[in-house]
Amino acid sequence: AERIRVEIKKLIMSGGPDRILLAMKTGLSKVFLPEWDEVARDPERADRVIRVIKTVNRLCDYAGGRENKILCFAALLVETHDAGEIMRRMKFDNYSISFVDRLTRYCNVDFDMTKTEFRRFLSKAGVDIMELLYVLREAYHGSFGGEYAEYIRAVDARSKEMFEEIINDGDALTIKQLDVTGNDLNEAGIPKGKIMGNLLNALLDEILCKPSYNHKEWLIKKA
Repeated sequence: AERIRVEIKKLIMSGGPDRILLAMKTGLSKVFLPEWDEVARDPERADRVIRVIKTVNRLCDYAGGRENKILCFAALLVETHDAGEIMRRMKFDNYSISFVDRLTRYCNVDFDMTKTEFRRFLSKAGVDIMELLYVLREAYHGSFGGEYAEYIRAVDARSKEMFEEIINDGDALTIKQLDVTGNDLNEAGIPKGKIMGNLLNALLDEILCKPSYNHKEWLIKKA
């Protein structure tokens, strides 16, 4: 699996990623990547994936690095159903598996959201993937062309502004960013265990809606 992974990586990060079509035509990918065969049987889908890989390589500021590799595999697997499982099968490291799984899962999310909805999305998806997600979305949705591609670009441009505002304002997006800990709640009389976890999640949901309320006194009172 590791050797196959290395060869696929060299192929899709090369100047001719369209040669991965040969893997299907020769019957090789039926053995090690049957999910690609499922996509490549449709010439339109296969062509789109190849164009996305090429665009990702062109847009990528991390030529040859880990982020470039992650984006290329996300592009290759963007139209499959379980990219994370495929990455695990190819014995990737957990970091790459997590990124590719989330990038492919959230590539098609419509970012026409309110700020609260976008905070909830960031809390679920993870801030760490956003830079690469915007690159993948530009490559993937741009491959469709026309009004749809323009719509996605406009929506993503607005969401980037929201993202910068959320980060610059220091809005809490995870339980760790709450101005209260489990120990604080325990000292206030709330028992440890499942109820504590549920309560912290509920408090985070409140703060995703009202980030300015992220103060220890208010959170303990709310709890």
